[in-house]
Amino acid sequence: MDAETHRLFDRWVVVPFSVLRQLPDGDGAFAALAMGFGLYERFIDSKIHNRGDKPCPERRYEEAAKDFEDRVKAEDFKSFWDMYRVGFNIISIPSISQKAMTIPDGAGIFPRTKTTMPSQ
Repeated sequence: MDAETHRLFDRWVVVPFSVLRQLPDGDGAFAALAMGFGLYERFIDSKIHNRGDKPCPERRYEEAAKDFEDRVKAEDFKSFWDMYRVGFNIISIPSISQKAMTIPDGAGIFPRTKTTMPSQ
């Protein structure tokens, strides 16, 4: 990364995240989560592109499953991504999912839960 890119990354990512960390009661975590989705999507797309493939939603879900060492299935990541990434970008709240999702024991990200979101 050249000096200007590093300066801008620090200005646009590192500094805002560090300011959010200072908010009381973890209130900055919600904003950090929303900001992080875009960064993570760019990261995944970069990995796919560097392999010589064209980024697309299905490849993103597969790549994300690999990031979680296959403890999360690509189809479950798709449900999560649709609820949160799309929800945050479109209406600034998690969207509603019609699918029940079970997170396997030891997934390392959430305790075992079964979540069913109500249909609208």
